[in-house]
Amino acid sequence: MNKIFRNSALACLLIGGLSSLDAQEMPKNGWQASLDWVNDVGDMKKMKDGLGYSLGLGYQFNQETFGYRLYLTAMCFDSFDGTGFNKTRPHFYGGLDVCTTTFFNGSVSFFGGVLGMSWNQSPEGVTNPRFTNTANVGTKFNNTKLGGRVGAQYHINDEASVSLTYTVAQGNLAFSPSWLTLGATYRF
Repeated sequence: MNKIFRNSALACLLIGGLSSLDAQEMPKNGWQASLDWVNDVGDMKKMKDGLGYSLGLGYQFNQETFGYRLYLTAMCFDSFDGTGFNKTRPHFYGGLDVCTTTFFNGSVSFFGGVLGMSWNQSPEGVTNPRFTNTANVGTKFNNTKLGGRVGAQYHINDEASVSLTYTVAQGNLAFSPSWLTLGATYRF
């Protein structure tokens, strides 16, 4: 858990430092919706099989050199048997990002922040002891956990962008799942 907080804090400091470089105007304030493809890395490979997807909604507040984004995302993925996860029960996460001004003539921005993750695990579907309390691995997945994320966004125009994001969240003491998302965002 300390590693997650340390990495999130370092990412925010890096983003803050980048905002002092040759920067352009931030995208407009407002609501945004996103659709992402989820690819597993690290411990997430022990939980899920193949690509997943996520749908998100957020609101971004921009200032001259940086902005803030509040967001809520629902993520679905096809899991391995015995984990208690399934594709029809989404996992929710939401949080706060710090966003930089844009670079390269206003086309690229960077962001990072902290999040709360709500894993949706079905107790009757858990047969693998690494996903329960019975194997001395600590808390179950189905409580709210902390995490962090960093990413970059390429702004196609004032309304549309594509992003690449790395996210890590607590699972239980045996797993700290992480994933990469590649997605599209529309601001309205």
